[in-house]
Amino acid sequence: MAYTELGWWAPLLAGGFVILAWDNHPMPAPDPRTGVLNPEGFGRRLDGGLGRMRRGMTPGATLLSMDLDLFQAVNDRYGQPAGDEVLREIGGRLAAQARRPHALAGRLGGDEFALFLPGLTQVDVAMRRADDVVAAVSSPVATSVGPVSVGASVGVLVLDSWGGVPSAGTVLRHADQAMFHAKRDGGRIHLYDGREPAPFDDTWLESRRWAPGAGAGGAPPLAPRACLSRGGRTVRRPDVPPAPWHVYPLARGKSTLHRTGLPRAG
Repeated sequence: MAYTELGWWAPLLAGGFVILAWDNHPMPAPDPRTGVLNPEGFGRRLDGGLGRMRRGMTPGATLLSMDLDLFQAVNDRYGQPAGDEVLREIGGRLAAQARRPHALAGRLGGDEFALFLPGLTQVDVAMRRADDVVAAVSSPVATSVGPVSVGASVGVLVLDSWGGVPSAGTVLRHADQAMFHAKRDGGRIHLYDGREPAPFDDTWLESRRWAPGAGAGGAPPLAPRACLSRGGRTVRRPDVPPAPWHVYPLARGKSTLHRTGLPRAG
């Protein structure tokens, strides 16, 4: 009798699990130059991580937004192949920083990366971790032209599950703001503070333009930053044409993430 009573609803339960697990939007391939998540993949996985926070499965997290320093000088002096070697090594180093369950490492733009570290909720620990990431990135990279070095500016955003969890687009924007403060101050790390004035105007920011199928190894080239910050206002660089907004679909089409480009300092 017990078997009969169980049997009639068991197929329905199994079918429900199949529907919940099935995803008709498979994860995109990793970024071909670095091996970490590409922008779409990072956005979708970040959305899932924030969802776990909203459901109380994770007490909080830290998001690091990172922009390499002196990378353009490597490209200018040694050429793009050497720059690609640096990006590949940096990607590997960042992947090593994201080995815990649900931790993420992604490349968001030409020399822009991000780390999402679930469970890291103490500000002092998060700042030390960011400092460790900068130290790891800044270690010399062995390339075909010899050892080269880059630095990093990192924005630190510490998130708490209590009191509401912002959207993926909001947390990335806040981490980006902190990163730009770090870059403007000469590099290293900066903790996001909502009381600080935003270092750029979102309405003027342009996303990077992706051209599918172009670039070495199938990696799409990224348009240069289109805006600069001057005296509290944002002005367009005359040498960079406008680039359209790009909307990256997140998990199951429930939300979208507008990935903006960031102005360079100076």
